[in-house]
Amino acid sequence: MKLLVRCSALICFLLAVLSGCSQKPRIYKVGILSGAGAFSDIKDGFKAGMSELGYIEGKDIIYYVQDSEGDPAVERRALKKFVADKVGLIFVYPTEAALLAKAAVRGTKIPVVFAMGTIEGTGLIENVRYPGGQYYRCAL
Repeated sequence: MKLLVRCSALICFLLAVLSGCSQKPRIYKVGILSGAGAFSDIKDGFKAGMSELGYIEGKDIIYYVQDSEGDPAVERRALKKFVADKVGLIFVYPTEAALLAKAAVRGTKIPVVFAMGTIEGTGLIENVRYPGGQYYRCAL
Protein backbone atom coordinates (compact mmCIF):
# COMPACT_ATOMS: atom_id res chain seq x y z
CA MET A 1 0.00 0.00 0.00
CA LYS A 2 2.85 2.40 0.81
CA LEU A 3 4.35 1.97 -2.65
CA LEU A 4 0.96 2.50 -4.31
CA VAL A 5 0.36 5.68 -2.32
CA ARG A 6 3.86 6.96 -3.05
CA CYS A 7 3.67 6.32 -6.78
CA SER A 8 0.18 7.72 -7.13
CA ALA A 9 0.89 10.84 -5.13
CA LEU A 10 4.19 11.52 -6.85
CA ILE A 11 2.80 11.13 -10.34
CA CYS A 12 -0.07 13.48 -9.59
CA PHE A 13 2.20 15.98 -7.87
CA LEU A 14 4.51 16.09 -10.85
CA LEU A 15 1.68 16.45 -13.34
CA ALA A 16 -0.12 19.08 -11.30
CA VAL A 17 2.73 21.25 -10.06
CA LEU A 18 5.82 20.70 -12.15
CA SER A 19 4.47 21.85 -15.49
CA GLY A 20 7.67 23.43 -16.75
CA CYS A 21 11.28 24.28 -16.02
CA SER A 22 12.12 27.42 -14.11
CA GLN A 23 15.17 29.66 -14.40
CA LYS A 24 15.54 30.23 -10.68
CA PRO A 25 15.03 27.59 -8.01
CA ARG A 26 11.44 27.44 -6.89
CA ILE A 27 10.22 26.52 -3.45
CA TYR A 28 7.08 24.41 -3.72
CA LYS A 29 4.48 24.72 -0.97
CA VAL A 30 2.35 21.66 -0.33
CA GLY A 31 -0.55 21.58 2.11
CA ILE A 32 -1.09 18.15 3.65
CA LEU A 33 -4.34 17.54 5.49
CA SER A 34 -4.60 14.29 7.41
CA GLY A 35 -8.15 13.62 8.47
CA ALA A 36 -7.14 10.36 10.14
CA GLY A 37 -3.97 10.24 12.21
CA ALA A 38 -4.10 6.46 12.31
CA PHE A 39 -3.03 6.50 8.66
CA SER A 40 0.02 8.74 9.01
CA ASP A 41 1.92 6.27 6.80
CA ILE A 42 0.16 7.89 3.84
CA LYS A 43 1.63 11.30 4.66
CA ASP A 44 5.02 9.79 5.48
CA GLY A 45 5.03 7.84 2.22
CA PHE A 46 4.22 10.93 0.18
CA LYS A 47 7.01 12.94 1.81
CA ALA A 48 9.49 10.05 1.50
CA GLY A 49 8.65 9.70 -2.17
CA MET A 50 9.25 13.38 -2.75
CA SER A 51 12.63 13.03 -1.02
CA GLU A 52 13.47 10.13 -3.32
CA LEU A 53 12.77 12.44 -6.27
CA GLY A 54 15.32 14.88 -4.89
CA TYR A 55 13.09 17.41 -3.15
CA ILE A 56 14.68 18.57 0.08
CA GLU A 57 12.27 19.65 2.75
CA GLY A 58 12.99 23.22 3.77
CA LYS A 59 15.15 23.85 0.71
CA ASP A 60 12.96 23.42 -2.36
CA ILE A 61 9.76 22.09 -0.84
CA ILE A 62 7.82 23.09 2.25
CA TYR A 63 5.04 21.00 3.73
CA TYR A 64 2.26 22.61 5.72
CA VAL A 65 0.86 19.66 7.66
CA GLN A 66 -2.41 19.68 9.57
CA ASP A 67 -3.78 16.65 11.40
CA SER A 68 -7.48 17.08 12.11
CA GLU A 69 -8.42 13.69 13.61
CA GLY A 70 -11.65 13.93 11.62
CA ASP A 71 -12.81 17.28 13.01
CA PRO A 72 -14.49 19.11 10.09
CA ALA A 73 -14.01 22.53 11.73
CA VAL A 74 -10.25 21.95 11.95
CA GLU A 75 -10.22 20.70 8.36
CA ARG A 76 -12.08 23.78 7.06
CA ARG A 77 -9.69 26.12 8.87
CA ALA A 78 -6.64 24.27 7.56
CA LEU A 79 -7.95 24.27 3.99
CA LYS A 80 -8.83 27.95 4.19
CA LYS A 81 -5.26 28.66 5.31
CA PHE A 82 -3.78 26.50 2.52
CA VAL A 83 -5.79 28.49 -0.03
CA ALA A 84 -4.82 31.83 1.56
CA ASP A 85 -1.15 30.77 1.60
CA LYS A 86 -1.45 29.85 -2.10
CA VAL A 87 0.02 26.38 -1.77
CA GLY A 88 0.88 24.73 -5.08
CA LEU A 89 -0.92 21.52 -4.17
CA ILE A 90 -3.11 20.06 -1.45
CA PHE A 91 -2.61 16.40 -0.53
CA VAL A 92 -5.48 15.12 1.59
CA TYR A 93 -7.03 11.96 3.03
CA PRO A 94 -9.51 10.31 3.67
CA THR A 95 -12.83 10.85 1.85
CA GLU A 96 -14.48 13.38 4.16
CA ALA A 97 -11.44 15.67 4.20
CA ALA A 98 -11.08 15.27 0.42
CA LEU A 99 -14.67 16.43 -0.09
CA LEU A 100 -14.00 19.53 2.00
CA ALA A 101 -10.79 20.17 0.03
CA LYS A 102 -12.67 19.91 -3.25
CA ALA A 103 -15.07 22.60 -2.06
CA ALA A 104 -12.28 24.77 -0.61
CA VAL A 105 -10.34 25.02 -3.89
CA ARG A 106 -13.36 25.75 -6.08
CA GLY A 107 -12.54 28.87 -8.09
CA THR A 108 -8.79 28.59 -7.50
CA LYS A 109 -6.06 26.92 -9.53
CA ILE A 110 -4.89 24.76 -6.63
CA PRO A 111 -4.95 21.06 -7.54
CA VAL A 112 -5.96 18.49 -4.96
CA VAL A 113 -4.56 14.98 -4.72
CA PHE A 114 -6.34 12.59 -2.42
CA ALA A 115 -5.60 9.18 -1.02
CA MET A 116 -7.79 6.62 0.69
CA GLY A 117 -10.94 8.16 -0.74
CA THR A 118 -14.22 6.55 -1.65
CA ILE A 119 -15.35 7.66 -5.07
CA GLU A 120 -18.54 5.64 -5.54
CA GLY A 121 -21.58 7.76 -4.77
CA THR A 122 -19.69 10.55 -3.00
CA GLY A 123 -19.44 13.14 -5.78
CA LEU A 124 -15.72 13.37 -5.13
CA ILE A 125 -14.98 12.97 -8.84
CA GLU A 126 -17.07 12.80 -12.01
CA ASN A 127 -15.55 9.46 -13.01
CA VAL A 128 -12.19 7.70 -12.88
CA ARG A 129 -11.19 8.55 -16.44
CA TYR A 130 -12.23 12.22 -16.22
CA PRO A 131 -12.19 13.36 -12.60
CA GLY A 132 -13.38 16.87 -13.47
CA GLY A 133 -11.88 20.34 -13.12
CA GLN A 134 -8.43 20.56 -11.62
CA TYR A 135 -9.39 17.99 -9.02
CA TYR A 136 -7.38 14.83 -9.49
CA ARG A 137 -8.01 11.35 -8.18
CA CYS A 138 -4.75 9.48 -7.89
CA ALA A 139 -5.05 5.78 -7.36
CA LEU A 140 -4.05 2.79 -9.44
